[in-house]
Amino acid sequence: GGRGGGGQSPTTTAQSSAMGRVERRDVDIGGGDAQRPMEAVEEEGTTKTQWQCVAGLVVAVQKTLKFLRHKEVWSIILGQYFQSWGLWGLLSWMPDFFHEFYGVDKEDWIFATGPYVIQGICGMLSGAAADLLISRWKVRTLRVRQVLQVVSMIGPAVFLMLAVLDVREKFVGSLYVGIGTGLSALSLGGVSVVQLDVAPQNAGFVFSLGNTAAIFAGLLAVPISGKLLDVAQTWWEDPAEGEKNRWKIVMLLFAVHYAVGAFLFAALCGDERIEADKSTRELRQEEEEGSQKSHPSQEGEGR
Repeated sequence: GGRGGGGQSPTTTAQSSAMGRVERRDVDIGGGDAQRPMEAVEEEGTTKTQWQCVAGLVVAVQKTLKFLRHKEVWSIILGQYFQSWGLWGLLSWMPDFFHEFYGVDKEDWIFATGPYVIQGICGMLSGAAADLLISRWKVRTLRVRQVLQVVSMIGPAVFLMLAVLDVREKFVGSLYVGIGTGLSALSLGGVSVVQLDVAPQNAGFVFSLGNTAAIFAGLLAVPISGKLLDVAQTWWEDPAEGEKNRWKIVMLLFAVHYAVGAFLFAALCGDERIEADKSTRELRQEEEEGSQKSHPSQEGEGR
């Protein structure tokens, strides 16, 4: 009889506390009365993220296909692929080549690394030469890219074949390979920068397409040339002759890739900005300008 009417029993207090814990696990969606468990909200968030990934992938594929419609982009992809076939192949097999073909000890590092020192020096000079030809001597950009890239591929093809056909001594062979790798560095003024000419707004994306092709070239060049080295040695009865001639076969494979790449790049390369790199506003503006040129003012007619 001593308790007031507002008092609560222990049972009622426990029930209220339990209901509070349940309510805290619910989420109010949109400020309405409907409440959903936290697990459902988390599942919805995961599903939304998955759909965002799918949508991003679709956009990437659409963008890639849009750029692949242009031959200039294919010149970069194919140029990088064929250029890198010889690059990765030589980088992997250079020590073995000098050891087996010229009898150089593998400890003589200068024969394996010297050509790449020459390549590094020529690479710096090729970029400066390309800029000089375009900016000061006013040579068309397309011609500069074509000449540098063709020389960077035909040059190695010629000198790699000389290294296995004009057999004299190891220093001459090293000189041939060094000249070939040095000339290959001219590509830094060729295929390596074409994306800046044709797609300046998406240069990184276009370069990634070519670089991906270059990676595939490396994945193929090393195992295929290695398998060819194993198989070609059995084509001659004399083991010593087979060991020499198998390197001729492999270098011929590299040379053919260089030559095919040079032809394709020269045929497909361009220096004008491609349509895929332009915004909708730019395309509309070009269309209006073209329409005005095709329909000149009729002022003066009928006089």
